[in-house]
Amino acid sequence: MFLQKLTNGLLFIYFLFITIVAPLFDGQTILPIEFFPKLLIDLKSNYAQENNDYLISEKPHFFVGLVWVELLLQWPLCMANLYGILNKKSWVKNTCLIYGVSTATGMYSGIFILMNIFNKVNSNLPSLPLNQRKFLYPVSLTIKYCSFYIAV
Repeated sequence: MFLQKLTNGLLFIYFLFITIVAPLFDGQTILPIEFFPKLLIDLKSNYAQENNDYLISEKPHFFVGLVWVELLLQWPLCMANLYGILNKKSWVKNTCLIYGVSTATGMYSGIFILMNIFNKVNSNLPSLPLNQRKFLYPVSLTIKYCSFYIAV
């Protein structure tokens, strides 16, 4: 019982965070910039410049597609999960599973595409063998995105 309450609490915090951050920051990728306050635009552009983030600065087509999936499928699921956790609905496990599968699929495809353009994005590790670069690149992406969301 305690573990379930702890899990629900952690999921609630996560879904609340994504519900707020996704439209404000990821929305800048697909919607006109005029819809957002200057503070958010500056924050995102400063992040892209400081961290040399290829996805944020160049907006490749696959990334824009993943953002559309996030805002049209995953964001409503986050709101539904928030409601379901608060009201202890029985269908929360199903919507969490759908959200998790969608997120994992998007992450896998995004990382796979980025691995194919690895030399363009990150040339800091040219002397490492390919297997080590394949491991270190997703780790470096994770660190970059974690630092972005922690800075927010």
